[in-house]
Amino acid sequence: MHLISERDVGFDYGGFDDAGQNASGEPPGFFADESPGFSANEPPGFSANEPLGFSANEPPGYSSAPSGHAPPLGSLNYPGQQVDILASYKASLMMSEPAFSQQPQKDQKYSIPANVGAAFPYEYVRSDFLSFALDRHGSRLIQRHLSSGDPSTLSLIIQDSVPYLLALSTDIFGNYIVQQMITNSKTMPPQILESLKANVIPLCIDQHGCRVVQASFCHNIALVVIATELQNSGRLGEMTIHVNGNHVVQKIVQLAGPNNYGLSQLLEASMYPLAKDQCGCRFVQRMIEVGWVSTTTWDVKTLINEKYGHYIIQHLLKHSSSVDKSKVFARIVRLGVVPLCRQRYASNVIEKLLMNGQPEHVRYIIQSLEGVDFDGVPICVKLAKDQYGNYVIDKAASAPGGERIKQMVESNAGQWDGGGTIHYSQHPHQQAPHWQQQHSSQQLSSAAPHYQPKQQRQLSSNAPHYQPQKPLNGAAPLYQPPH
Repeated sequence: MHLISERDVGFDYGGFDDAGQNASGEPPGFFADESPGFSANEPPGFSANEPLGFSANEPPGYSSAPSGHAPPLGSLNYPGQQVDILASYKASLMMSEPAFSQQPQKDQKYSIPANVGAAFPYEYVRSDFLSFALDRHGSRLIQRHLSSGDPSTLSLIIQDSVPYLLALSTDIFGNYIVQQMITNSKTMPPQILESLKANVIPLCIDQHGCRVVQASFCHNIALVVIATELQNSGRLGEMTIHVNGNHVVQKIVQLAGPNNYGLSQLLEASMYPLAKDQCGCRFVQRMIEVGWVSTTTWDVKTLINEKYGHYIIQHLLKHSSSVDKSKVFARIVRLGVVPLCRQRYASNVIEKLLMNGQPEHVRYIIQSLEGVDFDGVPICVKLAKDQYGNYVIDKAASAPGGERIKQMVESNAGQWDGGGTIHYSQHPHQQAPHWQQQHSSQQLSSAAPHYQPKQQRQLSSNAPHYQPQKPLNGAAPLYQPPH
């Protein structure tokens, strides 16, 4: 089990990754400059496997101890002097790692040298535990002691953290200490479990606290207690659409087993509002993955061209049985494959079908695109100029059996602009199909623009196009500037 850290994840499936390893052997840390979010195609989620470390692109001047959290630094009294333990520890870091005090380079991470950790036994940290726990480097030092495997040290750290569990769990640095105390314990520490139960709602809606809650699910007793507490609180529905709380609910869905804690009833009561919500659609996708959602209950027409709902249709086509996939595809066919190709979100569903659909579904789509429109122009040629359909044609041309579509588009390219190529409508971040580049750019430059009036081309090339010209054969000037 690894600590849960922030991560900008993708939109398609937005799950939890538990396969990561920390090759350096360093206790996990954090990236201080990251913030949770999602990609265009997949719901975001918090990763459970991100190794902890120092973020090299942290903005200059960033305070290592968030304001309003850290109390005055602790100190130890020696004969004739007073020593600031945390400041001394940081000074030893800079002496042991010269690059520590320099501006870090891009993608560069630093770790605590092993000899520095050994030079600061945990007894020194105990004199001012909270200041260390809320500090970037102090937090890593405590994690190093936690990862040592010494049961007595683990017991001492748990004992010292009990008065501050809520503050640590919601702190950008302290939450990693709580996570590691949980994951390094063979059984769930009762003091931490009691704190989680008493503060389950504040923790679930907190950016850092929700990761502590998810980390606690490595112990089944914590999963049962927290899921039951959420169900009894009556705020389970609120958590499913909360930007942080939805990740806790997703994890419960993945781990709950037969007991779904009222989640099925919640989905049945709010099916379409959840499917159309930015966070709720992730919860619905997890429910589809574990088989708690019936395919026959969804209205494809309502969701297929909806901003978040179309991800539900894609998930049904990926995770359902073959029989259920055919039922969903039949509903798509009734809506019309070609009209859907021209819609912003529905075209994404057709693209996914071309890439991952069953062979008979792919053949049907390609045959529909190979047809001829009422004016005699191939449908695929028209879609190649559509702002959304051109993406579908690109996928269809590379799909099994799509060679004829590629040939039809290339052979009909000249009819659109007097010998040039088709002008694809493109999104800012996507290039035109590679086979479009086969047309000669010289041919385009030699041909007159299709929008240039014939009379204007006969004028002197030295005069600006807006300069008034003498009438040609008694005709009025092409352009008369305002006086």
